[in-house]
Amino acid sequence: MLVWGLALAVAAAMIVPYALAFRRRGRIAESRKAESAALGFDQPSAQYPLVDATRCIGCATCVGACPEGDVLDIVGGTSTIVNGLRCVGHGACEPACPVEAITVGLGDVSARADMPLLDETYQSTVAGVYVVGELGGLALIRFAFEQGRDA
Repeated sequence: MLVWGLALAVAAAMIVPYALAFRRRGRIAESRKAESAALGFDQPSAQYPLVDATRCIGCATCVGACPEGDVLDIVGGTSTIVNGLRCVGHGACEPACPVEAITVGLGDVSARADMPLLDETYQSTVAGVYVVGELGGLALIRFAFEQGRDA
């Protein structure tokens, strides 16, 4: 009985600090997300990761893969954008996700004066001028090839 009690005490001493740190990190991420939303920083103005919350398992590989840092965090067990303006669209989070719950897409560009207005075939408001890739807001070469092919 003494051995089992000692084993339980050692296990508790190892698990409890980890659980408390995990809860503290979750509260910090939630407060950062709320602060970003209040300031309008939660919605990026260019490329950013779109997280499918139904597929996300909360493993945080996307958080660690982001070279910018501080863009994604785990809130409520799901990857969430906590600082959207910091994302520049590297797209490293997308291949890092083991369950393919992240796709890199284009944020709200309607307020940006430097973004051309394009139709579904990537033709600009100037007839015969097609815009793909970085000029259209998607900086990854993969997107430029896909858009060029589609146009």
